[in-house]
Amino acid sequence: MTRRPPLGPAAIARLCELREAGWTYRAIAAELGCSRSGAEYHCRRLGAEPPGPPPAARRQPPLRLRHGRPVRAFTAAEDAALTGLAAAGRSRSEIARRLGRAVSSVRVRLATIARAEERAGHAGAGE
Repeated sequence: MTRRPPLGPAAIARLCELREAGWTYRAIAAELGCSRSGAEYHCRRLGAEPPGPPPAARRQPPLRLRHGRPVRAFTAAEDAALTGLAAAGRSRSEIARRLGRAVSSVRVRLATIARAEERAGHAGAGE
């Protein structure tokens, strides 16, 4: 396997320009005569990304697994609905049905929210 000569500063600058113009790593590598992984390395090192939303916004968040089962975190909107329904006197099973969650998830989340509020109350009282 032959090693390609390293890219110079001008080639690396051109590489970043092409990536920011929307070129793929493979197309950049073909244009500049370097490897695809080399093009990717320099782009990532220098933060050159194609136009559009940032990479994290394009990907779906990975599902967390607990005991081999997928788990989705509660959102702020779900927390608000959960506390509102609980304050209105709804049963845990009714809250779970409305939110599309397991009754045990609702029970544990309500306890978690209560603990967080209690800690916040103690922190505010100590001032």
